[in-house]
Amino acid sequence: MARLNTLDCAEFNAWSKVLGWDAQYQQLGRGKFEAWFEPTLCADLRIGQRYCSRSLVVSGTPPPDYVPLVLPLNTAMGGVFQGKPLAENDVAIICPGSEAFYRSPAEHHLMTVSLPLAQLLSALELSNIDDAALIIGDTRALSLPGNLLHVLKHDIQWLIRTASATPAGDRPNVSLQEAEEQLISTFIAVLTFAADHKSESLVVRNRLRYVKRAQNYIEAHLDTPLGPETLARVCEVSPRTLRYAFGQVLGISPKRYVNSRRLYACRCALLGESSPNATVTRVANRFGFGHLGYFARDYAALFGESPSQTLAESLRTKA
Repeated sequence: MARLNTLDCAEFNAWSKVLGWDAQYQQLGRGKFEAWFEPTLCADLRIGQRYCSRSLVVSGTPPPDYVPLVLPLNTAMGGVFQGKPLAENDVAIICPGSEAFYRSPAEHHLMTVSLPLAQLLSALELSNIDDAALIIGDTRALSLPGNLLHVLKHDIQWLIRTASATPAGDRPNVSLQEAEEQLISTFIAVLTFAADHKSESLVVRNRLRYVKRAQNYIEAHLDTPLGPETLARVCEVSPRTLRYAFGQVLGISPKRYVNSRRLYACRCALLGESSPNATVTRVANRFGFGHLGYFARDYAALFGESPSQTLAESLRTKA
């Protein structure tokens, strides 16, 4: 597929589904949003590249029965995965069915490579590796030797170029099969290297659990008061613990996260309006924004247009 450009996180969410991901992107901070997404679908592998000019928080679950590697391609700024900063030679492994949290900096280029679990297990068995469950059963960051990381990136780019040069009607193609087999072999080398990993601490796992529980509650109660005490009580921790968990995993406070999700909810509501009697005030009040001046300011800073412009465009397209 061709490179797809976007000015909205919602399109990132939709495009991720092309690769089988259930993902939610959220812009951090304010400013103009520019990004692109480029998927590559092969016989067995799924590769996605993305770039974004703004810092993002991404929570997502990979396609069932696939094991993804996440590779930051801006080596000087790897971002934060599962609450831990990624170093220059780090990649991230996500175990099947596991939700992961990733916070990427602005101007960031990222790649995900997903291989079928069954194929990986078969390859690990052929390699006489007995502890496959240990290798792929934990979502974590992994620091690779520079030479192995270089080979991995080279093989991924080779596969992408080969797939791009192969017309869809000509597949399966010998060159493409060779490129896939080479990348799978390198992927196994990465997983084999991962056999010596150390499990995440209980503290890290708890932070992720608190954030996820708070997120679920926030999404279900965007139209009700959501103070720090309420969220902390839902997560059965102190407000201070929850604030620290949000800071480590998402890089923002619970309050700022709630405000951002409400702004996105308002935008979705405005984009979905078709009645000529619809008003910005009614939508803003529905999601707890009592001061329309502050609401309009924050909305424009995040989305680059006023809420009234969003509503007017929505009504125009539906007329």
